[in-house]
Amino acid sequence: MHSSSRRHFLRTSGLAAGAMSVGLATAPAAVALDAIGTTRATEALAEPLMLARVWVDRTTSHLIGDFDDTHNVFDDGSVELLLWPGDLGRLVLTGLRHEITVNDLAARDAEILRNDTGRPVDLAPQPGETKNGQYRNLAIFNDEMKMLAEENPDICKLLELPMKSVQGRTIYGLEI
Repeated sequence: MHSSSRRHFLRTSGLAAGAMSVGLATAPAAVALDAIGTTRATEALAEPLMLARVWVDRTTSHLIGDFDDTHNVFDDGSVELLLWPGDLGRLVLTGLRHEITVNDLAARDAEILRNDTGRPVDLAPQPGETKNGQYRNLAIFNDEMKMLAEENPDICKLLELPMKSVQGRTIYGLEI
């Protein structure tokens, strides 16, 4: 069995699809790409995106170098990986201790979007997010600056800057 990276997989799948779309599907190269790319794509797409917690140390951290990490490092030194279709088998082959924390990332995210808050209960609002998980827009930022200036007139002043944005909008600032 041919072992390849996601990049190779996507490249061959894309080339096969592109070759078939321009009518080259009978060409030998297109047939070969179709056999490699489409077959592997069909097999891999049956597996959802997952999150896994993996325990590594200095001597084993190189084993996860080809995986996508989420930059989430736990207190015990374990790391969180995003497992693309086909990655679970590769992770198992490393022999590393691991735990699947989210079996289907797309399904979990869809559920989050359906609930009232728009976010998991254990996830704090991220910078720039509102309490319901939406991101603030320019109007919200401008309203917040206006409110700060009105509530603190002795130390805060709303300024209208002399230049306009690229889109011709007024740019506001705060003098504190």
